[in-house]
Amino acid sequence: MRLQGLDIARGMAIVFMVLFHFCFDLDNFGYVDFDLKHGDFWKYFRYFIVSIFILLAGISAQITHKNGIDSKKNV
Repeated sequence: MRLQGLDIARGMAIVFMVLFHFCFDLDNFGYVDFDLKHGDFWKYFRYFIVSIFILLAGISAQITHKNGIDSKKNV
């Protein structure tokens, strides 16, 4: 059973992570000057991305284990 909202949230989390790493690379190679290590926005943006991934993993695990796992079904 696929939940469209959960898939959309996963996709958004991936987009946020790609955006953060793109900005990190731009800063690292000297194209822009972001304060990625100490800036409040970037710090909370990192926390937000990590929290979303952990939350979604927990939700996915809960949905998977709700009815029990049939390990032979996936073989």
